[in-house]
Amino acid sequence: MGNLCGKESKNFTDGGQTIRQADERARARAAHTTAPAPANRAPARPPQKLGGNGGDSGGDAVDARTAAEARAAAAEARANKAQGSGKLADQLAQQKKGGMNAALRQAADENRRAREVDQTSEARTWN
Repeated sequence: MGNLCGKESKNFTDGGQTIRQADERARARAAHTTAPAPANRAPARPPQKLGGNGGDSGGDAVDARTAAEARAAAAEARANKAQGSGKLADQLAQQKKGGMNAALRQAADENRRAREVDQTSEARTWN
């Protein structure tokens, strides 16, 4: 069957290529696009020890302990500051103190009150 309303397609008129030809072309492209390996250079300074400042002093362990104590004190200060004050902080503190059951009971009571208000307003508008 031929094409009724158009020109004959010129697609696929050449012979195409084999898998081997595609592999050879890919290898040729890869050989031309790779960068040369960098020359090995000696480091400018000796490598730094983990947890230290690179020095060979014996006080590194003491410095690490004091730094850890300072981090712990800062974290504790942040935790105390995060407790904060204000309306939301007070509500959160009450919820934590009362536990989950008390918070759920309070939410249920508020929902019940809201339903009662809606029912009374419906009754007023009905009459």
